[in-house]
Amino acid sequence: FGNNISSLNDFDNCQRAAVVTSFSTDINNNYVENGEAGFMHYTCENQIQELESNHIYNVYLGISTNGKSNGGGGINYNTIYLLQAPISGPSPWFQYVSKGIDVNFYIPLASAGALGAYMQIGNNTIFTFANDFVWGISYNNVSHTHTFNNYITFNGGASATTGLPTLRGLNIGIGNALNAHLDFKGNKFNGTYSAANLATRSTGIFINRTTNANITCNEFNNLREGMNVVGNCQIDGIYNTSAGDGFKGNWFNTSSATTTQMSLGI
Repeated sequence: FGNNISSLNDFDNCQRAAVVTSFSTDINNNYVENGEAGFMHYTCENQIQELESNHIYNVYLGISTNGKSNGGGGINYNTIYLLQAPISGPSPWFQYVSKGIDVNFYIPLASAGALGAYMQIGNNTIFTFANDFVWGISYNNVSHTHTFNNYITFNGGASATTGLPTLRGLNIGIGNALNAHLDFKGNKFNGTYSAANLATRSTGIFINRTTNANITCNEFNNLREGMNVVGNCQIDGIYNTSAGDGFKGNWFNTSSATTTQMSLGI
């Protein structure tokens, strides 16, 4: 636990504030300023990770977790402000991407039980001035997550109308295909209204080959695309019995395109 006093930094000018491996962790109420990364949790199998109410400023990676879990845990009420674009010029294939929250290979163990297994990721605020190569929240091969009420803002102004979106509020990279159980509700993805910003490589949700997710009641403001869908991303089948219930109530405001679809069915 940190000191919870905004005028006192717990970690200042550190390459990484904390790196944790192979044990349950609570990381709460810390102030991190100026560094490469905030908090990184590796080899989480059979562990619980709870990271809440941290303030992380001027980094390239805010919070990262990797591995299976025996309980839900959560990443909630964190503020990640001034998330920086990568220092090195990234290639078109995105080897270098800055991320506010990065979750990899989160698949709950069978012993966790149905309800306790869910990781809660909610009420986080992420802000960047970057023009390219920043993802607010990123998932890779995950299942059993509730992602709710997060507020992600892109305030860069560079115009770029070609290529895949490199500013992504929520990047869902191939969810666990067998039993995804992914729920995205009440999140807000914001750009800044101008002709230039509407021409950026920005999208609220980029979803790639992930089936059985719920995407409901999210808000997309002043982005080039509300959503970008790649491959087979069939939504219904896990939570809902009636067709269409898995994608409803989303609000698309001043986007050049509501949803862009590519390579569907692959």
